Amino acid sequence: ERANSGVSENETERTLKRVLRAVDELEQEGKRATMTELCRKLQGIDLKKRRDAFQTLRECGYLIAVEVPTATKPVTIFRRVNVSE
Repeated sequence: ERANSGVSENETERTLKRVLRAVDELEQEGKRATMTELCRKLQGIDLKKRRDAFQTLRECGYLIAVEVPTATKPVTIFRRVNVSE
């Protein structure tokens, strides 16, 4: 399965893998993968491509988004879903 391999066939696939790596890195650092944290890590990707990547990864079951209430407004946290075939 290419989504988990290290080789990308095109720019879209590279973007998807960068997003997944960013989520993994934040989790390994003990941080929550909020949109703010992910935008900081992925600022080299333009907004539309970044949004498309998140939507694609959620629709394909690689990421889930969990809304967490805070004192002011809810925060969306992205988590990686372990996909095995």
